[in-house]
Amino acid sequence: MMFKSSYIVFYDGHCVLCNRVVRWILKHDQKDVFRFAPLQGATSNAFFKERNFDGVDLDTVILWRPEKAYWTQSTAFFEIIKKLGGAWRLLLFFSFFPKKITDWGYTIIAKNRMEWFGQYDHCPIPEPHLKHKFLD
Repeated sequence: MMFKSSYIVFYDGHCVLCNRVVRWILKHDQKDVFRFAPLQGATSNAFFKERNFDGVDLDTVILWRPEKAYWTQSTAFFEIIKKLGGAWRLLLFFSFFPKKITDWGYTIIAKNRMEWFGQYDHCPIPEPHLKHKFLD
């Protein structure tokens, strides 16, 4: 797989919170480094197949830099914040906590996100002027 973007964010396309986070990233991505693909889509399926993963974990966000590395859970969140820069970098204070603690907090939100924020019946269609940022 080859993509023009530096980073691809895999997210749960049915999750209201996840879609809000994607819109937030889009709004603050001044360097235009992020592209997006739902975990239920063909791009993420190919990503998992290439790595011989048995199943898709819909309870995590995955940030992938093709040909380099990928991150999950709180580590993915902190990497996204680093790339967004600006005042958002203040959130990196939390990255100094042990990964076990930050992933624990991430997991609590991830496991309860549908109950707390709701879900869509299908992945929302991006606005026409942003469609090029979505891979499937």
